[in-house]
Amino acid sequence: MDRTAHEGSLVAVIADGRNSADLREGVVRVLGVTGTYQRHPDLRDHEIVPDDEVTGWRALCSCGWEGPLWRRVTARAAASLLRRQAFVPFLGVASPSVDVEAAIRAEWTSHADPAGAIVELEAAAEASEHAQERLNRKVVQARAAGVSWAKIGVATRMTRQSAHERWGRH
Repeated sequence: MDRTAHEGSLVAVIADGRNSADLREGVVRVLGVTGTYQRHPDLRDHEIVPDDEVTGWRALCSCGWEGPLWRRVTARAAASLLRRQAFVPFLGVASPSVDVEAAIRAEWTSHADPAGAIVELEAAAEASEHAQERLNRKVVQARAAGVSWAKIGVATRMTRQSAHERWGRH
């Protein structure tokens, strides 16, 4: 998950309330406890948590936002996307279903999209400002080269009078 200034991840929630590292790495692990998981040197400073200790899932964002908890339920009949309850059997794999993962991703996206839109809006405003500055410089250069207001108006898609009113004092 990524939206410009925000980076999201899907994490497992452990029975004691801690969040795991990103589940896409394939191991439920929690930073802070030195473990002995030698097959993965990158995991030496992480506690490896048994999948059966996973009580739910949520999205996290690099900005500090935490999505709502999706609870793991023990019976398929208790599962409900509307109530954020997901059935995942205790068989050693604590990954939510594709539907639950998509719903969690949608929650994160609704969090990150407004921020991404603002970043894009700021970039567009800055680009517009630079374009206006360049246009102003080019009109001044054209006038210094003897170009008429009528020709400047045509080039800038406005009337001669509008061009003169806009740049006549430069």
